[in-house]
Amino acid sequence: MCLCRSADELLMGGYGSGRYVFTGRCLPGARGRFGALNLALHVNDRHDDVIYNRRLLLHELLLDACCMSCVDQTHGNEILHVTEEIDQQTDSPLGEADALITVIPDRPLAIFTADCLPIALIDQEGKAVAAVHAGWKGTALGIAFKTAVAMVQLHGCDPVHMNAVIGPSIGPCCYDFNPNRLAESGYLSNRHTVKKPDGGITLDLRRANVEQLVEVGIPETNIKVVDICTSCNNNRYFSHRADGGDTGRQALIVWLA
Repeated sequence: MCLCRSADELLMGGYGSGRYVFTGRCLPGARGRFGALNLALHVNDRHDDVIYNRRLLLHELLLDACCMSCVDQTHGNEILHVTEEIDQQTDSPLGEADALITVIPDRPLAIFTADCLPIALIDQEGKAVAAVHAGWKGTALGIAFKTAVAMVQLHGCDPVHMNAVIGPSIGPCCYDFNPNRLAESGYLSNRHTVKKPDGGITLDLRRANVEQLVEVGIPETNIKVVDICTSCNNNRYFSHRADGGDTGRQALIVWLA
């Protein structure tokens, strides 16, 4: 049982009718083997505890517990479009993808992370919202760029009137990375690396994804980066690297109110 006394770790905000929340480890009453708010089913936590945690969070957000859409994240660049035809009465992933888009009010979209970037994309005029999971592979494949373009081309969103929020994620302070892996990495290059005083190389995934969104036409002033490193702060956030691979997942939830 989680011993947190408040929901202060929920980072919430919105633009127009679009809303977002980034969770951390903490929510009073959370259950499971991690003793915290794990929201993912694929990390060897008890299924019933994870579903309970999801219901607990959605109740906190005043959202219908039966309507959250999620996917099997594959570190690729596939996008799932959540439409009226998709059955929402399920806790199972709706397919394999690393981003979700919807135009339907009160249909929360969720992606789960433990170092990778959670990115909320919101159209200020309420035309669409998206949730994006961007690890280094998805970033290299342009998942943020592709999702923003889909919002523009399929739903008539104007990039100038779009906002993006990149939530807590591993920062260039901690993301040690072999630059040889950048040889065929598309949207990632050596300009996204940082040289440490000891000669080591780290990767700045945040900057790489900001550049993708700016390329679509979203003003950089409309892009907010939450400067919290999950690895540095793994007492507050799940971190695959800091926790040695055995850890839970926090969530990004995005919806149209």
